[in-house]
Amino acid sequence: MALPPYELKNGDGSTTVFAFSFPYLESTHVKVYVSGVDTSFSFATSQSIEISPAPASSTANILIRRVTDTAPSVDFVDGSTLNEADLDYAFLQSLYVAEEANYIADNLTMTTTPTGEWDGASIRLTALSDPTQNQDAVTKSYGDVNYGATAAAAALASETAAGVSEAAAAVSETNAAASETNAANSAASAQASAAGIYWKAPVLVSSTANLTLSGAQTIDGISAVAGSRVLVKDQTAPAENGIYIVAAGAWSRAVPMDTWDEHVGAVVLVSQGSLGENKAYQCTVNASGTLDTTAITWASFGAVAINFIVDTFVDVTDYTSGTTTALTLSAEAGSEQNITVTFDGVTQHHNQFSLSGTTLTFTEAIPLGVDSVEVKLGSSLGIGTPSDGTVTEAKIATSAVTEAKIATSAVTVTKIADDAITLAKMAGGTDGNLITYDASGDPAYVATGTVGQVLTSGGAGVAPTMQDAAGGGAWNLISSATASASSSIDFASGIDSTYDVYKLYIVALTPSNNATSLFMRVKQSGTSRSTGGDYRWRVSSAYYTNGYGAADQNNSDTEIELAFGIGGEGASNTAGNFIHYEITMYKPSDTTGKKNFNFVGYTANQSVRHMGLLGQGIFQGNNSAIDGLDFRMSAGTITVGGFYLYGLSKS
Repeated sequence: MALPPYELKNGDGSTTVFAFSFPYLESTHVKVYVSGVDTSFSFATSQSIEISPAPASSTANILIRRVTDTAPSVDFVDGSTLNEADLDYAFLQSLYVAEEANYIADNLTMTTTPTGEWDGASIRLTALSDPTQNQDAVTKSYGDVNYGATAAAAALASETAAGVSEAAAAVSETNAAASETNAANSAASAQASAAGIYWKAPVLVSSTANLTLSGAQTIDGISAVAGSRVLVKDQTAPAENGIYIVAAGAWSRAVPMDTWDEHVGAVVLVSQGSLGENKAYQCTVNASGTLDTTAITWASFGAVAINFIVDTFVDVTDYTSGTTTALTLSAEAGSEQNITVTFDGVTQHHNQFSLSGTTLTFTEAIPLGVDSVEVKLGSSLGIGTPSDGTVTEAKIATSAVTEAKIATSAVTVTKIADDAITLAKMAGGTDGNLITYDASGDPAYVATGTVGQVLTSGGAGVAPTMQDAAGGGAWNLISSATASASSSIDFASGIDSTYDVYKLYIVALTPSNNATSLFMRVKQSGTSRSTGGDYRWRVSSAYYTNGYGAADQNNSDTEIELAFGIGGEGASNTAGNFIHYEITMYKPSDTTGKKNFNFVGYTANQSVRHMGLLGQGIFQGNNSAIDGLDFRMSAGTITVGGFYLYGLSKS
């Protein structure tokens, strides 16, 4: 069930992309011939090629063939460490070379018939010399010139047979020698499985920080000169990571490894370096990325030891060739990527079978005549636990320590440094929630309350809650307003039966006009009351410098005067000479009596004399409820000032 190292395709004059199934080590090992001519192409994906222009319409006129380099890719030295990467690569190289030699022998080599004649298999020989000796074969050209086309054709058969035989023998001898060498070098490679991992040719050195990708330079203590292969894995722009070839100018990506698909599952061994020597790194990207745009990440591949089990099955005793499609293994291997299956010593591609638990199922019945099936499987062995304190922060990849990687109760109090848990490390919560502890001593949230509520303890074993202030006495902000060249400031809502006592604070008020007074009116059903006789008020003032005092009053007015001048002077509009007031209003929603006000404040008159103010006022127009207030100056506007309305909780 091993895949042949070639595939034939039909041209239709329009198709340019052709898929193929056989595996290969390097992209340079894939060749394409159109109508027998070596044709240039590009890879559309790792398992499909693109030819431009589209080949002409014909049957089997496109040959996609694997031609693996026969020169040994790995040189094993006495005393050196055998590693999985080199063993796997050498093993696969020898396997592919042997398969290709069989392909040549079966398809491109002349054989003899049962009666001893050479069978040319319709193969045409080219570039032959004209005959010079008695037993030399005659070429078409020589025959046409000397004997005519018919005679030349007859002579050609003899020379063809001899030439092809000699050429095929030479190729077979070369391939056999290479196969023997590579097989010897990779004898131990059957002890490990690639498991879906694609090993790339080793690199000289790997980066340890962001690199400038141009010119020769020293990397990890090693001089990387033009032509050196370098693993670049630490770029500030991760899309630049990959395997590069050093050049005097700008570096270029290595071939292969110059397409996105070649990065998926790629693993490479680092040959030298103070930090990277003999380390392997795996590219952890997924398919469907874009080269030079999508981030490319490399992670340490680590060291792995394999404990192998070999299950051997014999025809007739353990299965029936030509019929059996499934075998039961002695242990679970995880997936088909972790096993090696051979039919009479011939390795089968992993896409020819699947694994579920201990059941190995083939896509087709075990071929008739297969005497033995061998399945090699195993599990990873532990490589030891690092000593305490040896795994530093620099050894842990970013985001590598996930919740799933931490054992339950493994992070104890002693493992967390003082002040190590910052606000940034805490989980997000609901805006306004507080953190407390429940009866079990575990953290819990105190739900966000409403405006004016206070944190109230429920006693031991009961989580605190947000509640209205017990017993009254809490001032609750109802609304506020900020003057900005305002003709008046109105509070048209928020004054009702919710509270019996209200306070309104006026802070840093400055009038637009000098020598003006500040007035207040009440609202009923949203309308300001300004009828003569509605208000009665009295204000006393004290001049701080010489103790001068004054008072003013009105028993039947259209409004209450809060701030007035001394000796006929009004409030100052000079910047910094503010009016400040605290006004108390009692039971505004009561309908059985008059509405009373107390006020205390501070102002400066137009001569910039600073005064303290104390006064009282009554709304006597009727006994109906009050539902609003408004404020204005006797002339001009309120340039600046803050107004804040509070209510005193009843309970």
